[in-house]
Amino acid sequence: MNRPALGNFPSTTWAEQINSGLLAVKPKWADQLFTMMCGSCANEGAFKAAFFAYRARERGSNLDFSEAEITSCMNNAEPGSPHLSILSFKGGFHGRLFGSLSTTRSKPIHKVRLRRHETR
Repeated sequence: MNRPALGNFPSTTWAEQINSGLLAVKPKWADQLFTMMCGSCANEGAFKAAFFAYRARERGSNLDFSEAEITSCMNNAEPGSPHLSILSFKGGFHGRLFGSLSTTRSKPIHKVRLRRHETR
């Protein structure tokens, strides 16, 4: 959930605003809310939560990591770093942070680094 214009120091009524506002209209299955500073941050958080949830379902109750998982994840290799991806759609803009930018497909300017050539 994005929390625009809140900054790092919410008001003293923040908890009440969350309870009477956002939590009052949440899906029945949701028991938590995590607020983010901007839309890009909210997308990054959603990507992270989705990957965590997927891996937790995959792993089940086994919370012990194997030595192979611990070692391979530091090299961005399997089994510790599995091949997971995010589906994106043509014309979609998801933000300018690293993960959300990699899913953005709205304009090349959002993805291609342009170099400015100066003449002297």
